[in-house]
Amino acid sequence: MFENIDDLIELNLKLLAESITQSVFKHSFLDENGNNLKKSEIFAKILEDKRLITFEPKQRFRCDLTEFGRDIIINGGWIKYLETEKTELIENQTTSNISIQNYIGGNNHGIQSSKRAFKSPITQTMKPTAPKEPITKSVLEIVSWIAGIIATIIVVYEFVIKK
Repeated sequence: MFENIDDLIELNLKLLAESITQSVFKHSFLDENGNNLKKSEIFAKILEDKRLITFEPKQRFRCDLTEFGRDIIINGGWIKYLETEKTELIENQTTSNISIQNYIGGNNHGIQSSKRAFKSPITQTMKPTAPKEPITKSVLEIVSWIAGIIATIIVVYEFVIKK
C-alpha cells in the first residue's frame, strides 16, 4: 500500500509539528513529492494506530498531534525513534541470552557444573506438621466464653446489685 511508510510518517509528523495548532485535516497529508497523499484516510488511521495522532471527536476530519507524537519529533523524528527501538530490542535480547546462558551451562563462572546439576538428585527434608484444629472448636470456645460472661453478669446482678 505505502512502500515508504516510515518516510511518509516522518514527513507528515514534521508537517503536524510545524503547524501552529499542531493539527491538519486528514486530506492534507503529503507524499514524498509534496503532493496530497492518495489514500490519506488509511494513512491517518495508521498514524492513529501508532498513537501519533488523534482525530477530533465529532466529524473525525482534523488530526491532532499527540504527546507521544510531539516527543518523537522533539527527540529526532520517526526514523530515529525506530532505530532507537530496534537498538533497545537487540540489547534486551542480548541481555536475556546472556542471563539464560549463565543458567543453562554457559559461562557460569564456577557457580555449578551443568552436567553435575542434572546428575545430582535434589533432596528435601520435610518436618511433620500437626494437623490444624477445626474452626468449630474456636467458635465453640468463643460461644462458651460469651455464655460464661453473661452468666457472671446475671449472678452479680441478682446477688450483689439487687440486694
